[in-house]
Amino acid sequence: MEIPACGDRDWLRRMQAGVRPSLVLALLLLLNPLFNVWEYATNSPGIDFFTLWGVPHVLKTNAVPNIYAADSQRDMASVLISESSSPQVSDAQRQATAITAQLYDNRVDVTGSPLVYALVGLTAGGAYEKDLSRFTVASWLCFVGATLIFCRLLQFSPVSTLLIVGLFTSSFAPLISDMRVANLNQIQLLLVACFLLFFTRSWGVLAGLALGIAVMLKPNVLIVAFLSVLVSLADRDYRSLTRLVLGMGLAALLSVAISVSYFGRPAMWPAFIRSVPHTLATSYPMEHGNFSLPLLLFRTMPREMSTYIFVILMAIVSVVIFKTRWDHAGNVAPAPSRDADESARSMHRMFVIVGLGSAVMLMSSRLAWLHYYVLLIPLELYLIRPLAGGDRPQRRLVVSIFAAIGFCLLSSVTQVMVANTLQQSIAVNMATALMFILALCETWWQSTVSPSVERRVIRQDREGRGGRDRRGRAGGR
Repeated sequence: MEIPACGDRDWLRRMQAGVRPSLVLALLLLLNPLFNVWEYATNSPGIDFFTLWGVPHVLKTNAVPNIYAADSQRDMASVLISESSSPQVSDAQRQATAITAQLYDNRVDVTGSPLVYALVGLTAGGAYEKDLSRFTVASWLCFVGATLIFCRLLQFSPVSTLLIVGLFTSSFAPLISDMRVANLNQIQLLLVACFLLFFTRSWGVLAGLALGIAVMLKPNVLIVAFLSVLVSLADRDYRSLTRLVLGMGLAALLSVAISVSYFGRPAMWPAFIRSVPHTLATSYPMEHGNFSLPLLLFRTMPREMSTYIFVILMAIVSVVIFKTRWDHAGNVAPAPSRDADESARSMHRMFVIVGLGSAVMLMSSRLAWLHYYVLLIPLELYLIRPLAGGDRPQRRLVVSIFAAIGFCLLSSVTQVMVANTLQQSIAVNMATALMFILALCETWWQSTVSPSVERRVIRQDREGRGGRDRRGRAGGR
């Protein structure tokens, strides 16, 4: 059966109408960031991935009783150093071995969870350079997937989404640093994006599962999980709370099962838990790239500030959460539902919570490498989101301007232009503090929008978009 010629012409006309010059230009602008990603994947030694890769690589040929013990870490480093002298080893592995041995005094700095080493061991092929390239590209694809989810939830246009991907890949210093050292932050970013997506869809168990896996991979997002539970308690949303906790529990069981099946013994997790206090107490000098706010303050203050900063920031966030709960005005908190209005409220509130949790972690930690600040991307996108129902144009403009200043402070241009690591640390911490304050303001402002006004504005926006879509289809015909 032949398709009528007029149908072919209509299909071609619709395709031409959908391919806009702005979309083509945005795709072309992605070429340079794509080239940069390939450069990082093929020319960077990936010193963080080397540790993740080196542990299971050594375990394939050597029995190590406890990878978190100092003696075992020196033994594993000795094996890797001996292997690096072989002419069959790639330059990337040889360079990563030398840098790691120098940084950590001839030992493998095993601080990751057993789940991380199990997953890397299950997916690695054995050739370091090829495994590093695959990991770097896969991590960047995780960033792209997370950005698509964030922009979809925040209603960015397709062109804006592509420009955001290109802008962050080419100019956001934490993301560039993460691609160079090949850490886990982009993978965690995708899991956080899935958490927001599932929570917005009222899929509480899947949301808890995604966030739980992110915590089991790397506990630095544990504060986000705690604040998510705290929000459900504050809003009296016990149904969501139960589902979140159930999902997190399933993530813990799944992580333990994977690691036990790989290592063959469950003792890895108790050893990891015992090593966490030592990891949290470890700090490196600013000259090595540690942009920790307590370290920045410790240069001029006589005592360790990490614990005090954490307690103060958590107290501020907790007070704001309970002051802005959905029944703060005396109304009964809305029951969980799949209604679009309720999903929009949940999305806004949880976006800010993710940002606040990440900011608290970054500002209170004794160790904060530049690539840790990748977790500020959700908050940055939320602060520059398009104007939507309930937003005041003047307020959104001011917030967007300050958020843009925060992005500039975290940009690769600023990191290159400043004279030394002290000024870099000041710029990074100023950006984090600025976005933290903006997130607190957004939390308060979102609580002042009454549900009736929000429903009316969202309904008007939906009807307006439907009218534009109908007119666009009519124009295409």
